[in-house]
Amino acid sequence: MPRINHKWECEFKGGKPVIIDEVAFKKDCLQLEGKKGYVALIPFRKMKTGEQNRYYRGVVVKRFADEWGCSNQEAHEAISWEHLRYHPKPGMPAITKSTSLDEWGTAEWEEYMEHLRRWGAQTFGLYIELPNEVDMDSLGDIYY
Repeated sequence: MPRINHKWECEFKGGKPVIIDEVAFKKDCLQLEGKKGYVALIPFRKMKTGEQNRYYRGVVVKRFADEWGCSNQEAHEAISWEHLRYHPKPGMPAITKSTSLDEWGTAEWEEYMEHLRRWGAQTFGLYIELPNEVDMDSLGDIYY
């Protein structure tokens, strides 16, 4: 069975969802013709922006990578391992909470950035600039 995992933006009118991109939604539905599936209602929240991603990769991760003498990707993986794990049961090994930071909303993302800035300062003596202290245009598009 094809795995389709999209979120379809909609508005609610008269107690019913109205899909914004109805053509693409119907195309995905046709792929599941005759199969069972799920429809979930999730309240809208503003998702993490490209600018927030550039700040994370181009400022936060870069500061740690420079401090540790490693690549930005290695620093990102180390940060994720250190801060995005949980123990489902006492004595059980830690596992990753989230495999995709793309799913985070803007508010929870900024809480995470504040946590990393504080951790960097307390643990490594790093000063990590706030987003308003950085020329975001100079970072370009950073995706790796």
